[in-house]
Amino acid sequence: RYRNIEMEIDAALIEIKKLIVSGAKYSDIQLILTDMSEYEEQLRRSLSVEKIPYFLDEKRSLEYHPLICLIQAADNIAKDNYKKEDVFKLLKTGLLGLNSEDIDIYQNFIINRKIDRYKFLNMDFFEPDYEYLEANKRDEDAVKKEFAVAKFINENLLRITKSYVENSKHCKTAVEYVNNIINFIENEDIQAGLHNYEEWLHNIGDNEALEEHLQIWDKIMEIFEQIVSIAGDETIDKNTFYELVN
Repeated sequence: RYRNIEMEIDAALIEIKKLIVSGAKYSDIQLILTDMSEYEEQLRRSLSVEKIPYFLDEKRSLEYHPLICLIQAADNIAKDNYKKEDVFKLLKTGLLGLNSEDIDIYQNFIINRKIDRYKFLNMDFFEPDYEYLEANKRDEDAVKKEFAVAKFINENLLRITKSYVENSKHCKTAVEYVNNIINFIENEDIQAGLHNYEEWLHNIGDNEALEEHLQIWDKIMEIFEQIVSIAGDETIDKNTFYELVN
């Protein structure tokens, strides 16, 4: 029925939202998984982005933290030149300060318009062309809104990631790669996103996740220090570095 796990989880979250609107409480809802390992990563990310409070009866892993997911997605974007799956993963971390409903519109736009890789860098693909408007004349207002949302999201995506991607092409040593990532995650939009995530965890009373969140920056810096201590100023292959980070 569903083409992938992400679509299956998105459908489940829509049903949860319907239950809440109809008067149910989050504590009344159970989502039973046949295989936790298959669904857990995407489920955690989607629930966090949609700001749905949850409890998973499994030990948490820092690999599901939004900042870890963001770094991995950004690395893959730099390595594979804006593959759409990596772009979606980056946006769905919720750390770029973008509305989740707008991200959904953007994702559908990208899929429907078959935008991938280098096309993300060309804003002409985000302008409504005459033929497309003529073919959808009865829904012209909706189409224009869709293009406007997609353009806004893509402009922000490029504003936040383009320097990181461009700089990564010139990195030769582990020190250069690490400094590039640190400069990227110190972006004010990402820092604001981390602060909002912290506030959300506090508001829903998830003290365990909040404690992990407060430690995540130091843990990431520790990992980077380990990579630099191993490779330092030695020339390192780009793919080798991304494997170390991931």
